[in-house]
Amino acid sequence: MKNTYDKSEMKSILRQKAEELLKIQKKASGSFTNHENHVSASINPATHEPINPIDADTLKFIHELEVHQIELEMVNDELILAKDQAAELATEKYVELYNFAPTGYFTLSKEGEIIELNLSGSQMLGRERSRLINRRIDIFISEDTKPNFNLFLQKIFSGKTKETCEATISTNGNLPMFVYLTGIVTQNGEQCFVNMVDITRSKQAEALEQTRQNYETFFNAIDEFRFVLDEQGNIIHINSKVADRLGYAREELFGKSVLMVHSHERREEAGRILGEMLSGVTEFCPIPIVTKSGIQIPVETRVSRGFWDGKPVIFGVTKDISQVRLSEEKFSKVFYLNPSACGLSDLDNRTYVEVNEAFYTLLGFDKNEVIGKTASDLGILTPESIKTIEAKVDENGKANNIETKLRAKNGDIKHVMLSADNIYIQDKKYRFTVVHDITERKHDEDALRDSEEKHRNLFDGASDAIFIHDAESPVMLAVNMQACDRLGYTNAELMAMPTSGVDTAEQSQYMPERVARLMEQGHLVFETVHQRKNGSVVPTEVSARRIIWDGKPVIMSICRDITERKQAEQALKEISTRLTLATRAGGVGVWDMDIVNNSLFWDDQMFVLYGVAKENFGGEYEAWRAGVHPEDVAQCDAELQMAIRGEKEFDTEFRVVWPNGTIHNIRARAIVERDESGKPFHVIGTNWDVTAQKRLEEALRDSRHKLQKINDEKDKFFSIIAHDLRSPFNGILGLSQILVEDLPGMTFDETHRIAVSLRNSATKLFRLLENLLEWARIQQGLIPFNPELVQLLPMVNESIAIALELAKIKGIDITCNIPDDLMVFTDRNILQTVIRNLVSNAVKFTPKGGKIWLFSKATDDKNILFSIKDSGIGMSPEMVDNLFRLDLQTNRKGTEGEPTTGLGLIICKDFIEKHGGKIFAESEVGKGSTFFFTLPVKNEQLPVDGI
Repeated sequence: MKNTYDKSEMKSILRQKAEELLKIQKKASGSFTNHENHVSASINPATHEPINPIDADTLKFIHELEVHQIELEMVNDELILAKDQAAELATEKYVELYNFAPTGYFTLSKEGEIIELNLSGSQMLGRERSRLINRRIDIFISEDTKPNFNLFLQKIFSGKTKETCEATISTNGNLPMFVYLTGIVTQNGEQCFVNMVDITRSKQAEALEQTRQNYETFFNAIDEFRFVLDEQGNIIHINSKVADRLGYAREELFGKSVLMVHSHERREEAGRILGEMLSGVTEFCPIPIVTKSGIQIPVETRVSRGFWDGKPVIFGVTKDISQVRLSEEKFSKVFYLNPSACGLSDLDNRTYVEVNEAFYTLLGFDKNEVIGKTASDLGILTPESIKTIEAKVDENGKANNIETKLRAKNGDIKHVMLSADNIYIQDKKYRFTVVHDITERKHDEDALRDSEEKHRNLFDGASDAIFIHDAESPVMLAVNMQACDRLGYTNAELMAMPTSGVDTAEQSQYMPERVARLMEQGHLVFETVHQRKNGSVVPTEVSARRIIWDGKPVIMSICRDITERKQAEQALKEISTRLTLATRAGGVGVWDMDIVNNSLFWDDQMFVLYGVAKENFGGEYEAWRAGVHPEDVAQCDAELQMAIRGEKEFDTEFRVVWPNGTIHNIRARAIVERDESGKPFHVIGTNWDVTAQKRLEEALRDSRHKLQKINDEKDKFFSIIAHDLRSPFNGILGLSQILVEDLPGMTFDETHRIAVSLRNSATKLFRLLENLLEWARIQQGLIPFNPELVQLLPMVNESIAIALELAKIKGIDITCNIPDDLMVFTDRNILQTVIRNLVSNAVKFTPKGGKIWLFSKATDDKNILFSIKDSGIGMSPEMVDNLFRLDLQTNRKGTEGEPTTGLGLIICKDFIEKHGGKIFAESEVGKGSTFFFTLPVKNEQLPVDGI
């Protein structure tokens, strides 16, 4: 007769037996522990501290796990026993044990579908057993643990060993259940057995224990004294800082009044302030706390009310302010970090109690020579400095920025700025003195006076007239003797004149404009005409600069008499007029350089060649040099100097940079003139523009290089095409030869196989020729290009329709992840060709059962990025680098022997670049490939002619 039990009875029997067996095992091992005693005990015998409620829960849970483990062992023993008994009885008992086991048992397929499960398993998943059959178990696994479960399932079937993992199950909106899974594959390798154990309580206990540990770590890491008091002010908890600093063991403080950490004479006061803080009358308590050994610690204590273990308590936070007070008293003046020399002296006996490093550095003393001595003992104060300080110190002994002298240890006199004030430190009066070294400044002032004297001598002794005048008003500030002599005025007469008074009436009108340009540029060279006191005129070259005079910006004008130069220029002008007529027709510019005076003359054509306005040219060698391309300056300098030294003729080419930034090529030739002794004094030369010639030469070189590259690529390309054509032709010729010679004696199957091979060879040849024809049409611009704004997703679906059929044959899954509203500016037919090519390639090189993904997203407001990713055989880095090259053969057969030509990617590259986009690929052998290309999202002036 069969013994039958309902589920609750089975569990009760198992529980009772497991409890009894656990007691026997623990008695035998000597480790028996009264669980109830552990739960109810209030003090931990090991640490003598209160047991946290979390510890008791943990002990309960450990006991439950031990009982549960024995239950599992008993169930497994029963299952093994059932297997060895008679078939019918064993089957019935196995079913009872299987169904009413306290853990979930599942039989799963490779895809994770539930083939069979027991009642505990269905209860864990929150569904009836009949509704779970053939459903995937991973729909109940949380997303964050699903990767671990998938790897667990994969390892079971691939490794054929017992595997374990932890996962989280969510069912019917209930709280997540943490489970521990154990699985092993069946003998046929098509299914696996999985055992599921609920470990939620264990996880929760671990989390609570971790929270408690984190809180205790944080509580003890705080660098302040923390107290937890009951409502009577007795200590029930402290942090490590309290025990460590005060020297008490925790047992000495627990249950005691918090007032015991204050001195006896101030406990009553501390209790009163505690009450005032709790009532809101006072913010903090300033009474020091006392260590067990009697040392007082200055503190500020604040309290607040709260709850601890569900009971109302008082929290006390006590901050050690001993360092703060020391810092406020000793370093309030930033004593040691002050770059000036600082000293702190006893106001009663004037001896130094502390000085900073700058004091030693300034006066040259060691520390043991200073501390305990007065300034007079050290000889720092000279009699002169004592009188100066005493005369300026106020009635309180305070001194501010007194300029005086101090004597260093080695006898050097230091010019200093001294300030002193009286301060109190712990009710004692000190004098704080700061001394700033101004010795260098005094030396600079002396040097400045000497420099001014020298400049005055140079000023009056100069061969050119010099005027210094105000930049904002027409006031003369200084004139030299040469200006007075040249113009026939006395110094007083010139100083009384406005700045424009020395110019002729015609020239004086340009003064405001010249001053404005000078103040903007900082330096200006121009020509004017000065008028002497007797009415005669002096052609003058003015070199004016903006300088600082007595702390404000002024203008210094150095005026040179250029009467002789003007006469020479007039004579030269007559000659150059004739030369200009000859050179202007050929675009030749003429220049003339005075080596001795460093002056440079240009004709009008030179200004055209350099793109410079005549009034902006300084007339010096540096002015020409500034227009030369920076990379050619050194060459020009070297060749000109070699010509001046007589080592070679000046015949060169260089580049000039116009003010607008354009670059022009100049050809230059020059002749150096020498005096009777052979010393060079003059250079005359010509320049002409060879930019057009240079560009033509560069264009010809570029064209030859490009043509050579194109020819080389096409030679290699046609060699590749010839090789690809030869293979199918050889197949066709060989098979046709067999048909011609052996057809009468061949069977139908043999003839059919040859016909299929002929068709495959012809198909490959047709595809190759079709791609070759399309590439040729691209090169000739015969494919129309009509871009328009289109919706991307429908066009992609249309493009991959053919590829979907091929993918279905190979069992490849194609996923399209493209936003519905994404728009692109493209030629519909051309883009479909690109997508068909890339998707077809992905299908060819992806094994059966693989995956292909299509993605697209907007990268900015101008472009989108399209990608086609596969899980195929992938490519080496060398193959990726050569994918889009015409001169290299990169084609290979697909995973099922599908033929390829290698031209498809070349065509895709041309099509994408016509849109203004880029195409590229990323791949790794055995890990698939991803092809990317970009497209515009709006019309960006794309070409609309044929490709």
